[in-house]
Amino acid sequence: MGQLLQGDAIKTAIEAHRRDMPYCMGTLFWQHNDCWPVASWSSRDYYGRWKAQHYFTKKAFEDILVSPIAADYKVDIYIVSDRLQSTRGTLEIRTMDLKGNLLYEQKKTVTVPANQSKIQHSESLDKVLAGRNRNEVVLHATFTDGSKNKYRNNYFFTRYKEIDFPKTSIRVTSIPANDGYLVTVQSDVYARGVFLSIEGINNFFSDNYFDLLPGEPVTIHVKTDLEKADFDKQLKIESIADTY
Repeated sequence: MGQLLQGDAIKTAIEAHRRDMPYCMGTLFWQHNDCWPVASWSSRDYYGRWKAQHYFTKKAFEDILVSPIAADYKVDIYIVSDRLQSTRGTLEIRTMDLKGNLLYEQKKTVTVPANQSKIQHSESLDKVLAGRNRNEVVLHATFTDGSKNKYRNNYFFTRYKEIDFPKTSIRVTSIPANDGYLVTVQSDVYARGVFLSIEGINNFFSDNYFDLLPGEPVTIHVKTDLEKADFDKQLKIESIADTY
């Protein structure tokens, strides 16, 4: 939970700064690494392993950022671009409850201006909540550019401490791949902050501490020299709902 708190804090700040272009044109955060094996605010530990903050920050600094924000009884979907040419693509917006029931959906073609922050879609808060309480709904927004690159973000309408995330039963499969394994995970309900781990320090997860949408699998690469039987035995998976 501490890892997610730090990651969310940095993610929230970076998104706010980027939405404010051109008033704010950049962000630096302290600190990236540790020169001693201690508990600290670094985004990578002494051994180079990424904490939640490092994964979150990498996504928040992508060349295109989709950033929803609710204020004044409406929801604005910003798309922020650091590209030097305009980008045309498809914006998809969904709200759902934590069991995956669809409440609101919108799909549109948009043009993202070069090196700008722009609201690409606005909707009333009542419409996207569809009669549900704020702590029962998640918004998922995706922008897909002409090269099929996808930029995603999830947004909640209240503080995480007020959300009763459902208990999850995450299914996992693994297959051998270059330098390790491809691991696919899937949950029938919304899984917040899915964390995968194996023993030791000689490994790397291409993504971690991510959210799973109900019924939508995610595949990541794990770099390790473990044999498959040992890898499958060591692999541990938990989400925030397992912490309370």
